[in-house]
Amino acid sequence: MRKRIVWRNAPYEWLALASLLALFFFWQVNHLEGFSWDYDEGVFLVSAWEVDSGYRLYSEVFFAQPPGFISSIAWAFRLGGISVATGRALMVLYATIGLLAVALMARELGGSLAGLAAVALLAITPDFFLWSKAVMADLPSASLAALAMALAFYYLRSRERRWLVLSGLALSASLLIKLYAFPAFIPIALLVFWRLSRGDVPQSRMDFVKEIGLLAASIALPVLFCLLIYDPQYLYDQMLAFPLQAKKAFPLNVASNWQAIWNYLDENYGLLSLATFGGLLLLAKRRAGGMIIIIWLILATVGLLTHSPLWPRHHLIVLLLPSAVLGGVAIGDVWDRLRRLAAPIASQRMLPLLMGLCAVAFYSSALPATLKRDVGLSVGPQTEIGEEAVRFISAVTNPNDFVITDEQMIAFRARRRVPPLLCDTSFKRIQSEYLTANQLIEVSKKYDAQVVLLWSDRLAKLPGYVRWVKANYHLVKSYGARHQIYQKGQHPMKAQHPMQINLGDKITFLGYDLRETEVEPGGTLYLTLYWQARAKMDTSYTVFTHLIDAQGYIGAQKDNLPCSGEAPTTGWLEGEVIVDEYEILVRPDTPPGKYRIEVGMYLLESMKRLAAVDEDRGRLSEDRVLLEPTIIVGD
Repeated sequence: MRKRIVWRNAPYEWLALASLLALFFFWQVNHLEGFSWDYDEGVFLVSAWEVDSGYRLYSEVFFAQPPGFISSIAWAFRLGGISVATGRALMVLYATIGLLAVALMARELGGSLAGLAAVALLAITPDFFLWSKAVMADLPSASLAALAMALAFYYLRSRERRWLVLSGLALSASLLIKLYAFPAFIPIALLVFWRLSRGDVPQSRMDFVKEIGLLAASIALPVLFCLLIYDPQYLYDQMLAFPLQAKKAFPLNVASNWQAIWNYLDENYGLLSLATFGGLLLLAKRRAGGMIIIIWLILATVGLLTHSPLWPRHHLIVLLLPSAVLGGVAIGDVWDRLRRLAAPIASQRMLPLLMGLCAVAFYSSALPATLKRDVGLSVGPQTEIGEEAVRFISAVTNPNDFVITDEQMIAFRARRRVPPLLCDTSFKRIQSEYLTANQLIEVSKKYDAQVVLLWSDRLAKLPGYVRWVKANYHLVKSYGARHQIYQKGQHPMKAQHPMQINLGDKITFLGYDLRETEVEPGGTLYLTLYWQARAKMDTSYTVFTHLIDAQGYIGAQKDNLPCSGEAPTTGWLEGEVIVDEYEILVRPDTPPGKYRIEVGMYLLESMKRLAAVDEDRGRLSEDRVLLEPTIIVGD
């Protein structure tokens, strides 16, 4: 006779679990700030935006993973609006599902306290705390795989096939996000075998085949249905051929993968100590569910060892969920033994209790550092130049313009589209030769891209494309050698008063803007200078700006590195235009009269100025450029 699921224990225990999950969810959704946690965040967000706008995955939007993750973000955009916060809030929901699954498994193995402890352990583990609000596919896939395992536990206890079907559907959803969740099928299948082999009524091989067939159908049919929606040629090329080609570009290195895993376990030694003790307890009890959790953890480790390329931070998060289950079991067992310490048989249990207390002590020693890291991860990394690039692109482009970039988050935050084929410009795609310079040039022409951002060294791996960009676009903004923005057409930063004067042999003064020509003593002059680098420099020059009268009296001056030190000449690139803004305070005791502004550059160490030369008229002066307008100071 089949046992039906009974929701055991007092309602307050379920209320405690619901409260923990709600606390995690609402805390995280109120801390979704930060420019970008990872490059892939921008890729997933722009891909989902393209899908939401009507472009089809694979045939139009290049995407090398199953469609479930991007589709779920696109649906979230329709509900919550197209924003980074919407995408990250969805990740928090996925993570909360993972916490629920971990709680249910630990509860089945070790009781209510084990379930609550597992939630707490996992929620504050720094990598889970971080990736639970980053738009990345690894944690959502792992969370749904954990849910599939939890539902399989209910199948084991109740013997009701509906739980097996639900488990298969959850695993199917996990696979539709990321295929590497497939090894979870093995422990679930072992649970089916265990359930059939340990029942009161003997089961035949045909019964086992039927149950496994039901599980396989629950997994396979949704996957096949979703995949048949898309063009099979593009699907094969991007989900199978591309990963195989990538493995050639990134050869498997088991030793390196093992070192990454070992470092990760060492970093989470507190949780590892609890998980180890919990695993030993379950092995000693020979509980089917416990064995399955251990097998799940082993298979996840083997999968990571054979993964190429392995990105240590977000790939390794799959180890945390089974570890949290085992850790929760460990804490539940220690608490239970402490409660029964006065019992007559307590002395027989002292060794396991001492081992458990040691594991708890190890975890407690790591807890302050864990919480400190969590505090640092409450808000995502901020990047001033990234935010400035967003504002700049928004200002110099129209909403319907296309942008090409190797940092998709900037385009997404600026609400500017990228060509669908270029949602992913990763190192993996470039080094696998699935994105070439010729392809980039053709796409740039096809979509009439108005701006190209060479931002994260990815597109720099295609020098042919970089040369084409420099020949067809103007460098309009630079934040050092790595971060450059090119715009199509004429240079948009044309000076109000254009000039063409060379300073030395590597710098050209292009002109200036001057807001006013009358100022009171103690007032401020607002001046913008336009420079252009004719060649790369290894010398840092200082800019001088003087308000000077006919007798040489200086009524105001300001000397500093270009852009208040943010853009030293050593970082200028050949052809780059630098817009250099100044607020020049006129001395309060400056006599009224007529003044001119002189500007130039000098080497601080020697105070030697660069010669100013007009190519058409020859040398203008020994060491300065005298601006045309007369400045009236006072009456």
